[in-house]
Formats: sequence, structure tokens, C-alpha cells
Amino acid sequence: MFPDDAACRSHLILGANSYGQLGLGHKEDVLVPQTLKDVSCKCQDIRSITGGGGHSAVITGAGELFVCGHNKEGQLGLNHTENVLCFTLCAALSGFCVQEVACGWDFTIILGGDGLVLSCGSNAFGQLGVPQISGPCLIPQKIESLKEKVVGIAAGLRHALAATESGLVFQWGTGMASRARRAHQGKSLPLFWTAKEPCEIKGLEDVKAKRVAAGSYHCVSLTGEGHLYVWGSNKHGQLVSKEIFLVEPKKIDTQFFSHEKIGAVWSGWTHLVAQTGLCLLLMQLIEAEAFGLKENGQKKTAGREGQACGEDIKVAAWITSHSSVLKNHLDKSRNTKEDVKCCCACLFLLAHLVED
Repeated sequence: MFPDDAACRSHLILGANSYGQLGLGHKEDVLVPQTLKDVSCKCQDIRSITGGGGHSAVITGAGELFVCGHNKEGQLGLNHTENVLCFTLCAALSGFCVQEVACGWDFTIILGGDGLVLSCGSNAFGQLGVPQISGPCLIPQKIESLKEKVVGIAAGLRHALAATESGLVFQWGTGMASRARRAHQGKSLPLFWTAKEPCEIKGLEDVKAKRVAAGSYHCVSLTGEGHLYVWGSNKHGQLVSKEIFLVEPKKIDTQFFSHEKIGAVWSGWTHLVAQTGLCLLLMQLIEAEAFGLKENGQKKTAGREGQACGEDIKVAAWITSHSSVLKNHLDKSRNTKEDVKCCCACLFLLAHLVED
């Protein structure tokens, strides 16, 4: 979320644009950051931006949801399956104040201000949390089995998470089940790995979650005490563990954060970014060549990352492959603390910043 003040806000986009997910009205890739000017809603009123496999979503200060990009599975919630090149109002949510949105590979999870959760798009892996839906869902549907008020949501490749007001964490979608089975060597898996509707996470009963985040094959929970719990794939070192896959949640040792409390956490497809009181830490071990990150306007980079920001930028999150191009633009903008937030989707990036 971003402050509701009168400052001049800019919205930067770059990267892959094969489905029009950058909202520019065309499908050409963007190699250097561009300002999003012709968005259908007022730029200065955008509260948050997020992206998925090939689609994007923005929430306005009035709680309206605008979407664009890939729509083959109806993930834009517009009651059709045509790709959309410009940010378009999701009319099906008229009167529904959107608080948060999470974009998966080909589905979307939507949280309302009243704590209700809706979903749309592909349900091939049960990622919508509505098992009675067999095909693509073109209009957002309420996840009825989430009885408690939800305060945070997240979407991975083909799974989703929700944190409730009482601090519980629920997971659904079977997209990680096969990896979990291989890692667990034939043993019985906790039920949440194979659930097609919200299932409480085993291993978090004694902590109170306040936020959740998800990558392609991993999950994160941030507690009210400022601790991080992670589970899922650790193929790229993003979970800071010696194990290649964590079947149950594991707390990240505070020594990795200089024993500071974590205030916020974000996730890309194969990396995590955690914010402490002093800086940002990027957890990632990635073979960039394997993912073709030298394409689509992104720098080809590999290796472990430590602190990922300077004194003049406190809240920012960008994957290594985007950082040099975006950071040069941000440095020129003279942004102040808590004025920058980026959303790294699969192969494109959206950034929201406030200029002095």
C-alpha cells in the first residue's frame, strides 16, 4: 500500500510484454523503464500494483481493480478470455472494495476490505480454492470455505495462501504436491499440499501470522513478532536452508537478519526480499542463464545477494536481473524513504514510486 498524499506518483514498467501485461496498449517488450501514463484509472490514485505469469493488476484508492494482459483462462475476471492490452476496470467487482490482489501463473486471488476472498482464472490444480469449479472461472467467485476474516493473501505458480485475522495460515492448490512427494520419499504428506480448498498449515499452530507471500514453488509467513517461516522449494537458496525442499514450515534463524525483526517480506518467483529496520535483504541463489533472464530487457546476473539497497531507498524490492536498469532510473528520481515499491513478476516488472 502507498500513502494517500498529494505527491506526484510515477509508475514504471519494463520487461516482457507478449500479452500486453504492461498496460501500454501494445505487445512489444520494453527494454528500459517507461512511465505508465495512459492507464484507464487515474495514475495518482493507484494504491498497489502486482503481476503474475502474464497479467497485471492495480488497485485504486477507491478500491477498484484494473487488470490487463494474458486472459486465456479468464484470470482477468472480465467474463471473457481475450487478452487485454490496457488496464481495464473489473466491472464484476462493482461495489466490492478491493483491499489486496495476488496474481498467480494463470489465476487471480482478490481480498476485499470486509475480509472476503474471491478468485478467478484456471482451476486445473485447485488453485481457486473452489473445488466445484471444473473449468476456467471468468468472473471472480467467493471462496466460501474461508469462514474467518482474511487479512492477507498470496499466489504462487499454482497455489495460494491466506492469513486470517486470528493469525492462522491456509494453503490450497496442488501445484507443489509432486515436488513435496519426491522430497518426502514416499511418506504421507500434510494435507495442505494436496488441498483444493483452503487447508490450515501444519506447523504454524503456535505462531500468529500477519502476512503471507508466495513464489513459484515456495511459501512464506511473517509473524507479528517479526519472524519468517518458510516452506516449499529451496532450489535457488531462497529459503536459507540446506534442504532442497521444506515439507513443513521452518523458521529462518534471526542471525541472517542481524537478529533484527522483519517488518515486511516480498516474494518473486525464485527469490525473497525481507525488510528490517535498517535495510533490505535479498535471498536468492539463481542460475540466471537457465531462465533466460538476459532477455526481455533484464540483465543476466547470477549469485548470492546480501543487502540490496542504499540509504536513500528503504522500501524497494527488485530481483537481481532487473536491478541495474531500474536502479539507474530510481537514482535519478531522488526518491525518499518508504516511497518505492516494486513488483517482480515472471519476466516483467512494475514499480510504484513517489517523487519529491
